[in-house]
Amino acid sequence: MVPQERDDLMLKYICDICRKELDENDLVYDLNIEVKAKYNKLEISLKDLLVDHMDEIQELIEKTAGLTAEKLQDDIYKLLSFHLCPACKQRYMNDPLGLKSGSSIRDKRQFGDN
Repeated sequence: MVPQERDDLMLKYICDICRKELDENDLVYDLNIEVKAKYNKLEISLKDLLVDHMDEIQELIEKTAGLTAEKLQDDIYKLLSFHLCPACKQRYMNDPLGLKSGSSIRDKRQFGDN
């Protein structure tokens, strides 16, 4: 049997903000947000190599006891991926942190002024 082309198998996307259904021929934007922990450049000296770090290792083991590998990884790095329609892409680009719309993740009661 020869496979036939079927129009009902068209690839569909859903805007992750407004939930609008988009066809594969529509303009769809990929939004990738990378969240990663900031760290200072690690410089190891001879003194560092000569010190016994077993107490520090034990402390880390105790601090992370009960946490899953996924939770530990998410605390360091997370990549979020979304599909956006053109209208939601424009709204996002105009206010990516939600500071103008009032839906900001920054709430002075929780985070202070820094």
